[in-house]
Amino acid sequence: MRELEATAKASATAHVINMFQRPGQLEKVDQYKRRLTRKKNSVEALLKSAMQQQLDGVRTGLNQLHCCLEDAKEIDASVKKMFGLFSEVPDLCNRLNQVRDENMRHSQYVTARENLKHIFTVPESVEKTKQWINEGKLLHTHQCLRDLENSRDDLLYELHKLPNQSPHDKSMLKAYFADVEVLSNLLEKQLRLILSRTLNTVRKEPTVIVTALRIIEREERTDQEALKQGRQTGFLPPGRPKRWKDMAFEVLEKSVATRIEGTQVEEREDNKHWLIRYLELIRQLILEDLRVVKTLCVPCFPPRYDIIDKYIQMYHSCLSRHLQEVIQNGLEGNEYVTTLSWVLKTYNNSDLLGHPDLIEYTKNLGPLLPQAVMDRLENDYLKNIEKNYVEWMRNTLNSEEQEWRSNVEPNSDNYSRTAAPIIIFQMIDQNLQVSKTISNDMTCKVLNLSIVQVINYGESYRKAVTEFKNKYFEDRKQVPYFTQYMIMIVNNCLQLADLATQLEKQYWTTSSPQTLKENFGRLRTTFIQLRNDAGDYLLEELFVDSDKHFDELFTARWLGTSLPVDTICATLDDYFQDYNRLSESNYKFIVHQARSSVSKRYLTALLSKKVSFKTYDECVQAAGKIVKEAQQLGKLLDTLCSLEGDDPFETVILLTEVLKSDDDMLSFELHRVVEKYPDITEDHLLRLLSLRERLSNDFGEIEYFDYEEPFRTGYYSSLRYSNGLEFPNRPNYARLSENFINYDQSWTYKSRYGYSYTRVRDFERRLRDSIDAGYVFTRKSELVDLYSSDQINLLGNLVESNPDSLNPHYYGPWQVYARHLLGYSYQPLNKNKVVPSALEHFETALRDPAFYQLYKRIVLHFLHYKEYLPPYSYSELSYPGVKVEKVDFDRLITYFDYFDSDLSNAVYVTREEYEADSFRVKVRQQRLNHKPFTYRISVNSDQVNDAVVRVYLGPKYDQYGRKIELYENRVNFVELDIFRYKLQPGQNVIERNSRQTYWFVPDRTSYKELYKRVLGALDNTEQFQLDSSEAFYGFPTRFLLPKGKRGGQVFQIYVIVNPYQAPRLGTGMNYIDNYAWGFPFDRLVESSEFTVPNSQFQDVVIYHRTIEEVNSSQAQNEP
Repeated sequence: MRELEATAKASATAHVINMFQRPGQLEKVDQYKRRLTRKKNSVEALLKSAMQQQLDGVRTGLNQLHCCLEDAKEIDASVKKMFGLFSEVPDLCNRLNQVRDENMRHSQYVTARENLKHIFTVPESVEKTKQWINEGKLLHTHQCLRDLENSRDDLLYELHKLPNQSPHDKSMLKAYFADVEVLSNLLEKQLRLILSRTLNTVRKEPTVIVTALRIIEREERTDQEALKQGRQTGFLPPGRPKRWKDMAFEVLEKSVATRIEGTQVEEREDNKHWLIRYLELIRQLILEDLRVVKTLCVPCFPPRYDIIDKYIQMYHSCLSRHLQEVIQNGLEGNEYVTTLSWVLKTYNNSDLLGHPDLIEYTKNLGPLLPQAVMDRLENDYLKNIEKNYVEWMRNTLNSEEQEWRSNVEPNSDNYSRTAAPIIIFQMIDQNLQVSKTISNDMTCKVLNLSIVQVINYGESYRKAVTEFKNKYFEDRKQVPYFTQYMIMIVNNCLQLADLATQLEKQYWTTSSPQTLKENFGRLRTTFIQLRNDAGDYLLEELFVDSDKHFDELFTARWLGTSLPVDTICATLDDYFQDYNRLSESNYKFIVHQARSSVSKRYLTALLSKKVSFKTYDECVQAAGKIVKEAQQLGKLLDTLCSLEGDDPFETVILLTEVLKSDDDMLSFELHRVVEKYPDITEDHLLRLLSLRERLSNDFGEIEYFDYEEPFRTGYYSSLRYSNGLEFPNRPNYARLSENFINYDQSWTYKSRYGYSYTRVRDFERRLRDSIDAGYVFTRKSELVDLYSSDQINLLGNLVESNPDSLNPHYYGPWQVYARHLLGYSYQPLNKNKVVPSALEHFETALRDPAFYQLYKRIVLHFLHYKEYLPPYSYSELSYPGVKVEKVDFDRLITYFDYFDSDLSNAVYVTREEYEADSFRVKVRQQRLNHKPFTYRISVNSDQVNDAVVRVYLGPKYDQYGRKIELYENRVNFVELDIFRYKLQPGQNVIERNSRQTYWFVPDRTSYKELYKRVLGALDNTEQFQLDSSEAFYGFPTRFLLPKGKRGGQVFQIYVIVNPYQAPRLGTGMNYIDNYAWGFPFDRLVESSEFTVPNSQFQDVVIYHRTIEEVNSSQAQNEP
């Protein structure tokens, strides 16, 4: 209190001080004083009131505690008195045992007396009850039955209450009343019969149904009472609970199922429309029965039975089970449509459950069939349609193929097209009209399926057309009416594409799935492409007849005759008389293709260098003739169809200006050509690897050879073995087959090589057959799929015939025998007397030109294998978020430098010379080399990426200066570099130099130097250190660039950046990633898929200089 008082005084003092600090407050002292006095009085009054209430509460609480104490004392006294009474209970119980026994006997006597009349009249009551059952007096029957059951149950209950129950008495009593159970079963049977005929009986005698239901209700109440008694006493009368209400609904449901099943009057064998009639009868039956239930059964059944809802549910479930059984037994043809349409539409519409009389009861009803069954039914329906499509289209295609090969001329009035396209789309429209009766979703599915099947038909049609074309060109006499049938094919393809467009306009909407629109696009693309291919086949026939005349152009005798072009024009005119049967758009397409092909062939002949014009007059004369022939060809094609777009013959005419121009105007004419055709201005480009130096020296590709033809290039090695024998030599135009026919030699080791010619052909044929078939035969005659994945290693093992080969005996050491055959080696006298050729020694094999021809043949097998693999798709080539923006190379210069090779180990020396190491033999030779260079790649990335960068070098032009198309040129690209790089978000500038290239290695330490180090280590004069960074294999760094030309030679650099993929286990530590060797040039190239943002082509020029020029500063500054 003191602390509170001190706090109050301090607060008041502060308040007063604060008040006096403000002017004019002194006059208000009395006012403040009165206010505080009133406030003090108010607080004191509130405090007194609160204290008074608190005291009243305490007083009331004390009074209640006194009352509780008195009550507790009374309860304690009552409890003590109760415990005293409880202690007397056992004695009281013992004294009352005799009274209890008398009461039990008295109760049994009373029960027996009450049921005495039933006990003595059981047989008569049973017979009387049976008679009432027969007479249909069910209420009397039930009353009598209840009396008998009550008598039995009361007696059994009395026995149950006895402390020592006698099983014999209970059995005797049950046996005496056994007929009661029989009566109950007879009554139940009668009720079942009545209920099974409910829908018929309720129309004539509804009282019978009411009577049966009254009995069932009574029995239900009796069941409930019996169950209640059982829970209380443990006694349950025999036969209880009867559950006749459940029995009633079970009988009603069985009767519903029987009515549904009994409606079927026909089988599939009797009438193919049996299901339609059956479902219609079911609809009529259900609708009529439910109306009867609503109007007649509802008044008869108790309201709590909800009989109309029960009946609707019973019909629903029974019909569902029955339809599932019908579906499980199998549907055929249009039965799928009938079932789906009935379930999805008829069942729920106003003809059945949606009827105005029933709609209020059926609106919450679930689907008739489970979703899984509906899905299976829809899938079966779609499979049935697909099966019909496949069968019909196969038959259609077979019919057309037979017609193509029938050697029967088509009807000249209508061979422009067949009825197949119309029939196909009529079939599609028919299926779509039928599917509309099911649902719009099903119509969409059927439409999509139909389009896919027509696309598949297009692929089969393509194969058949291709086979037809191939057979024709194998022997043109076999198919005399190729042109007519090919015209029909071209027209059919375009008509199919047009019909697809019409179908899309009719059925496609904005709500249709995107896949449907994509499939329509695929369908049109398939048949337009097939139309284009078939048109090319038509023109191929034309050019087979005219190509020999194109070959006669620009020959030595060409200037003096117009016969080749006249013959070409006559051939064109003759074929286009037949092409008039083409539809208008197809005819225009063929003329356009013919114009393009004729101009290309004429240009090819012009640039083929078959003739040269030595004088200016000859050039002018040739130019005039070229213009005349170009105009003659163009005019002919214009009469066939007017030109749309640029005239390709203008290129020919423009080139003649260069041909006839004089020296002063040549530069101007070339400039005109460059402006119009920029592609033609660049210098000649390189070929691939072994072809590149050939290209730099204006040589073409390595020549392909045939074992059966004379091998043109001979080889004389001038090498000798240490025993004096010369290496075998091969003459020019060597006949391999004649040299290696085995003349009566026994099959021994010494004569095995005599079969090199046969073995090489057999082994190579087996390898080629496996590539074409796609399977490899193992030693156990098992088949291994060659295309299950990229099995290039498996194929390489077969070619090498190494221990990993799946069947080295069957595919054999092809290279061994090929080297022996091409090396023109001698037949060995025995296994110790062999004279291998230079081609059979790996150290000297590269000297023989046949080595490169052999290895080209080997490489072609691998390329042939890769052709069967699908081209890389856009998604496989692209790298989302990564873009190669720029590729920049330093100036590329090559030269020949001098290199000294130590050949001391190749000559004999004395021991003193050897130990003193004083005798050295060195050979100096020129080797191709290049100046070090750096290149930079600018890459933009949208995030951090672990990437792999590949850099390729390849030619752009062949030895004649013609640009090589990418689909042909892909095999000529060489991988210069490959490396991993961590891309950062934004701009990345990757810089590498020529010394960092992955596959190229510098010169290795010579054996002489290595030998000296080993000896020094053994003598402890020096420490032997192994340079782990020195590569054991790789291409020499000096071969990184091709030779190029003095004036510069144009090549292409290709850079591609891909996501890093860790190499598979077992591929070796020298693999950077998991992509295939040569990716992405190892497979065929699709131009539309190959251009991706993460790659770029860049032209570079390679200059060749002398070593003196390279060492001077001149080469650095030359343009």
